[in-house]
Amino acid sequence: MVHDGVVTFDLRRGAWVRVGDVALPTFVRWVLSDGLVFHTIGRRYRRIHLPGSSATIQRSAGWTTQRSTDAKTAHETVRQRQEAAKRARHERARLAEKHRDQVERERQRQEEERRHAEVEERRRRLMIEWERQRVAWEAEHREQQRQQQEQARREELARLERDRQEQSAVRQWWSGLSTAQLTELLDHVAVLSVSEHASRALPVSDQGDREHGYGIAVYTGHRLYGVVRPCPHSLGRLSHEERASPVRSSTNAWRHA
Repeated sequence: MVHDGVVTFDLRRGAWVRVGDVALPTFVRWVLSDGLVFHTIGRRYRRIHLPGSSATIQRSAGWTTQRSTDAKTAHETVRQRQEAAKRARHERARLAEKHRDQVERERQRQEEERRHAEVEERRRRLMIEWERQRVAWEAEHREQQRQQQEQARREELARLERDRQEQSAVRQWWSGLSTAQLTELLDHVAVLSVSEHASRALPVSDQGDREHGYGIAVYTGHRLYGVVRPCPHSLGRLSHEERASPVRSSTNAWRHA
């Protein structure tokens, strides 16, 4: 140990530095006078710097002064305090980062919930609007059906009334003509048809029918010759040709086809 020299602790470097060559008598005097103490060097500080160079050697113990050991202890205390502060900073930074991550995840969760709520709200409003439109459409459809049914009912009542009036007019029209008068009228028409077409016009029935305005249709062969005495109230049922035909009898009793 004497050959390796004495070590001193350099606070600036935070490391042990070997002191220059120390003569043996001087070394012994320092040891006997308790100027030097034998010090076990911890693992962290075993790299000993050589004076005047960048070279180092490894030592696990050495002779040094109490002042150097106190300086090393103070340095170690400061180092541990600094490392503890560094760990604390790292821990605070880790916790802060963790907190930021949690805050960001919470923000994203809330944003997702907000978007989901907006989608659900739009869907709810859309369903409400669809339901409103459906109810309105059904109400409108029912109203249209009601109006159509009412219109059909009014039209049916009007048709029934027209039929009633027409039937009343037909009965009154034909009630003023006796059977003998009808026979005479049909004979007169038959004579006219012979003079015009050399064929006798004969009725299919002695009753007026709806198709011919409740007059009596007469035919020469299979061809319609004319309509005898259609009801004035039912002339609209005659064909265009029937309505346009001239009156043939002196009594305006029938129309030619």
